[in-house]
Amino acid sequence: MMALPIEQILNTVSDGLADSPVKQALCEGLGQCLNQQGENLSMLVEAKNNGELSAEEFQVELEREKQIAEAELLTQAIAGKVEVQKIVNEAFGLLVKMAL
Repeated sequence: MMALPIEQILNTVSDGLADSPVKQALCEGLGQCLNQQGENLSMLVEAKNNGELSAEEFQVELEREKQIAEAELLTQAIAGKVEVQKIVNEAFGLLVKMAL
């Protein structure tokens, strides 16, 4: 099975994010997704290179894997938002208690 250059992919994506405040979190999340999907992605690339998948079939399967990665990152973003809401609510709850 062919090993994917996940580190190279992450570096390229990371460079494109410039100085985004969420750059590290996004790259870590993407890295986790690619590592989890690594075997499937490697098998797809290998099948395409061996002629077992047409270009169209490869694109369909790649799109499916892309949607899985996006869903995973969005799930992480929602979980992060929940944590932010908890922290903000706690901070403002403490402010209210201090004011009373």
